[in-house]
Amino acid sequence: MSHHTASAVGPSLALLTALIFATSSIAAKIATFDLDALTIILVRSSIAVVTLFAVLLFQTSSAFRISIRDIPAITVLGVVGIVATLWFLLQALTYTTVTSIALIGATAPIVTAVSAALVFKERLPRVAYLGVVLSFGGVVLLITDGRIAALRELSFNRGDLLMFGNVVSSAVYALTIKSLSAKYASLTLTFYMTIAAIVALLLLVDFDQVRQVSSASATSIWALLYLGIVTSAIGYFLYNYTVKIVGPTVMSCTVFSAMPVFVMILAWVMLGEVITSFEVVSSVLISVGLFFVLRPNRRV
Repeated sequence: MSHHTASAVGPSLALLTALIFATSSIAAKIATFDLDALTIILVRSSIAVVTLFAVLLFQTSSAFRISIRDIPAITVLGVVGIVATLWFLLQALTYTTVTSIALIGATAPIVTAVSAALVFKERLPRVAYLGVVLSFGGVVLLITDGRIAALRELSFNRGDLLMFGNVVSSAVYALTIKSLSAKYASLTLTFYMTIAAIVALLLLVDFDQVRQVSSASATSIWALLYLGIVTSAIGYFLYNYTVKIVGPTVMSCTVFSAMPVFVMILAWVMLGEVITSFEVVSSVLISVGLFFVLRPNRRV
């Protein structure tokens, strides 16, 4: 792919990935009416593996080949990128507020940017880092509904520390996929990392809960299919593919900054929730930040 084409396609794919991940929150909420969290993760990952395997069958036989030396790194992708990030998030919800989780999650682009600079010597134009800061500010404004003073009332607890674990896991995933994406096709990486996640999940799930899938409602089953095929198979594939183009810092900033905006819009369209003036202002701020981050002629 030429540099000009990558500059045009990369930002679009990054935003599409953010939109897909945003829709997963609604589907996951539906599935939780009948199933526990780990069961949902296991089932969606299993559906994703079947989907990815079916697609790989139409590729060349080399699409299934990986080096034994890379198995540990691919395992990290699955265990850290899928299991750990979701486990930290679910555990954090038990001990802290949704606001705290969202605010801490919004720091992921900053953590990824610092990590990428240290590990890969990744450097972006200064205006791109300004975009990261603007997007973070927009997320804070969106979550607090303009009541910035409310941040003073936040106190760190066990849940907040667990959410920082989610942020660190996300950064580790972004950096690991960056190092492997030059060696393997995104489809291949997504397939094997999901297998690694399933193996780990089989050690964690309560199989009595897994059996509840057979009695789940039709709505929950459709939600699981959506989570497996769209958000897990297609979503992670797009994430892995786009990191090759835009780099871990830009991808992390785009996904974590655009997701709250997409969730807000989806809630308005699908649930009839009212959009406040502060939400509009924050969305504009996030959009301006993303423009600076995603603008062409950056260095990755």
